[in-house]
Amino acid sequence: PYDSIIYHKTILHASLMSVDPNNGFVKAWVGGIDYKYFKYDNVWLSKRQVGSTFKPFVYATAMRMGINPCEPIVCSGGCIDLPTGGQWCPKGGGGGTYTMARALAGSINAAAATLISKFGPEPVIAMLRHMGVKSDIPMMYSIALGAANISLFELLGAQATLVNQGLYIEPTFIMRVEDRNGNLIYEADPVIDQDLDPDIAYKTVKLMRGVCDHGPA
Repeated sequence: PYDSIIYHKTILHASLMSVDPNNGFVKAWVGGIDYKYFKYDNVWLSKRQVGSTFKPFVYATAMRMGINPCEPIVCSGGCIDLPTGGQWCPKGGGGGTYTMARALAGSINAAAATLISKFGPEPVIAMLRHMGVKSDIPMMYSIALGAANISLFELLGAQATLVNQGLYIEPTFIMRVEDRNGNLIYEADPVIDQDLDPDIAYKTVKLMRGVCDHGPA
């Protein structure tokens, strides 16, 4: 049994999902590496820490709260005094001044932590609820660095909202079902929610493009 456990621990379990952000249609859904042996859907069921993929939502919330994307982010490089009391000492990225574009392209932890310390985790979580994220997100400042367990299905739906001018459309993989006589049995009625302003969604995607356009430097 011990050898079998060691062997299975060496197998990387991955998943993939692709969505058309304009209509929510699922183009690809791969829940695992081999359904014959691993009957577990890592797209829908697995909830993993999302890491830095969460940061664009922090930046979108910052702009939504009135922070100008051209406004420099001044990072102390050490501990941050929280409005609720106490200090938070995140690692990753020292003190200094960053633009939003530079901070997001470089995935600077200190910058994301500085931003969320200005408005707290509540507005970030509230925005994600309108983007289809139903998983429990802890009311902690560390979510800015991705300390939340979210499924790939939810995460991709939220990211597609940014591309779709702030309009969330629940990912749909079955459009309609008919019987052999053409009678309608089922037709998808996805959840649609417009909570994020199109201009903020556009600015967020523009910031995210910095990773490809000029990299972290």
